[in-house]
Amino acid sequence: MKPIDRLFGVTLVGLAMGCGSAEIGSEAGETGVVANDTGTPAVETDTGTPVVETDTGMPAEDTGTTADAPVADAPPAGKVGVFLAQGHVARTMMSCDDGRTWIKNRSDNDALRCFEGGVDCDHMESAGRGIAYGNGVFVATFGWGKPGSIRRSTDGFTWDKTLEGTTFGGMVYAPADGGGAFVAASRSPRASLDLGKTWLKTAEPTATVWNVRGAGFGAGNVVLVLEDSGKAELALSADAGKTWTRPTTWPSTCGKSIQSEGGIVAGKGTLLIVGGDGVACRSTDGGKTFADAKMGGSVTSYAHFTGTEFVAWGRTDKNVMYRSADGATWTTTASSHAVGPSARSDAGTFVATNGGWMVWYEKQQFYRSTDGVTWEVLPKAAFTGSHPIRGMTFGYVDAAACK
Repeated sequence: MKPIDRLFGVTLVGLAMGCGSAEIGSEAGETGVVANDTGTPAVETDTGTPVVETDTGMPAEDTGTTADAPVADAPPAGKVGVFLAQGHVARTMMSCDDGRTWIKNRSDNDALRCFEGGVDCDHMESAGRGIAYGNGVFVATFGWGKPGSIRRSTDGFTWDKTLEGTTFGGMVYAPADGGGAFVAASRSPRASLDLGKTWLKTAEPTATVWNVRGAGFGAGNVVLVLEDSGKAELALSADAGKTWTRPTTWPSTCGKSIQSEGGIVAGKGTLLIVGGDGVACRSTDGGKTFADAKMGGSVTSYAHFTGTEFVAWGRTDKNVMYRSADGATWTTTASSHAVGPSARSDAGTFVATNGGWMVWYEKQQFYRSTDGVTWEVLPKAAFTGSHPIRGMTFGYVDAAACK
């Protein structure tokens, strides 16, 4: 394995050896699943706000919003496991006690009321569009419809803008030997080799649709779902954006309605793309071919892998939890509540907000569950009701950050 300063020539975690050795380029990736280009195009670097380096001393983790660690590991020395929620108006808040309470709520404008009086928080410079954790750092992207920013935090509360004037449809952490990379997902992606401090232009995925609606990491690949006007396409990169490939078999039913529902998750040799419409598309060959399966209803939460099964929540004629051992055959179990954006800790605790439209501010709720079926509704004193939550993830911070 090569060191982090040559990430775009190393093999990402979970991928077989064979990546090219060239650094990142600006030319479009090849169509179809092919070997990476071994040329060495020039590297372009976006300017951003410099950030003082903080070395957390943590190993690479794959704990983004759409891929969960299958085994509960002990927290790194001096660290506390936390859930971090991302919302509109650049809102963030975190839980340091396994989802029982949420603290340090903040946003760019606490007084604003989303979707009231003509305020469209889905299309503004601070719209929440994706958050990921890796190697001791949280990185979030904000902005849709208007240019926004990428922000970086090591404590879950203090955020530094490291790239401005851009919009992305998601944020992914791609683990690799030496520290991994963050990838900001769009038709013109960016990648960071230094834990979100600076950003490089990557190759552009070849696709006929424009907007990235979902992003994640699985089967050794950064995975992007692009969707417009009911047509969805998939792009995969095994080298954090240096080159992109597309599956040779991709059913037309796959990848629909992925934003804050469903998502991209992997486990037991399966890469799974879950749509908000309740269609799950699975690949057992690293993303080369996919087959679709109906889950039985719509999906309102994120999808997760527990180490033994894939799970998500949604609605049939009632609130349900979907479960599958292989991503192909699904069962439903009645769930006590309508679950929205969700996350899972390394120890297996699930947290979520309530699903639905106009259910924020005074109507906002936070949930916690140890089995995914029965949800505890947190008392109002346990969190601050505010702007809509769009994403959640799990990571680690210094214990002092929770005080």
